[in-house]
Amino acid sequence: MGALKNLRRREAGAGGHKEELLIRQLVAGEWGNAGDTPPCSPTELVTVALTVGRYDLLPDYYVDPLEDYFQVLDDRQREIVNGHRSWGDRASFKST
Repeated sequence: MGALKNLRRREAGAGGHKEELLIRQLVAGEWGNAGDTPPCSPTELVTVALTVGRYDLLPDYYVDPLEDYFQVLDDRQREIVNGHRSWGDRASFKST
């Protein structure tokens, strides 16, 4: 419950995107147990999971992280993952 209260408090005054806030919270150890995951959309959770390399956080119906990256995330969310993982810009991932 503490992570949820902190998330709501920070969302009100936080700059940037919710995914960035969720990533900072997870890295800081504020999520606690898996049952204490803050409420977020499936795409926000996929963004967080791919960004920090925690594939165990992916919802059960998302089984392929690479497919999720291309099929589930929008351009903005892919940029978040790219920036944190040092994967370069998304242009380098376009098929030829």
